Amino acid sequence: MTEEVLAKYKLDRTNWIIQHGYLVREDQAKKYAELGFNMTISTSFTFGKADMLAERIGPKALEVLNPLRHFLDAGLKIAGGMDWGPCNPFEHMQLAVTHKMYPSGRTNAGPAQVVTREEAYEMWTLNGSKLMGWEGIGALVPGNHADLRQSWTATPSRATSMRCRKPASCGHTSEAESCMTPGWKQSLMSRRD
Repeated sequence: MTEEVLAKYKLDRTNWIIQHGYLVREDQAKKYAELGFNMTISTSFTFGKADMLAERIGPKALEVLNPLRHFLDAGLKIAGGMDWGPCNPFEHMQLAVTHKMYPSGRTNAGPAQVVTREEAYEMWTLNGSKLMGWEGIGALVPGNHADLRQSWTATPSRATSMRCRKPASCGHTSEAESCMTPGWKQSLMSRRD
């Protein structure tokens, strides 16, 4: 159907956005990229629904759950979101690297899923503005507009014990569990040997 629309309107690519594309095979990711789709993702689907998906669909579902590496390798633009689940972008960046599930603590981190810390960082910063076609935001560089707000105050040593206090962008309707898991900073930001 998409190919018919492209032909009918003489378009090279769709520039359409697939939201929450969380169960996608590698061949589908390649086709989406070929057709000019972009993608928004949320690691909350791994964090909060992976155990349920494995139980209801079967363990094979975990092989195609949030296949971020396949998306990038296929050439898709990916923007990370946090509309539910953990309520800060750094935890989502960590989940893009670890693919940790809650409450089991298991992971589905495989060759289809795992991205680097740098790639995860770009998904939750610069890629959102790229996906929307907005110039001059998404990166803290000279000449860009600052798109930054403070949602909490803490020193780095206290960051792992912070609690979500219902910020407007969090999506939680009640006091949430800790927004950050122990070790998030070390696993996301530690230097490589």
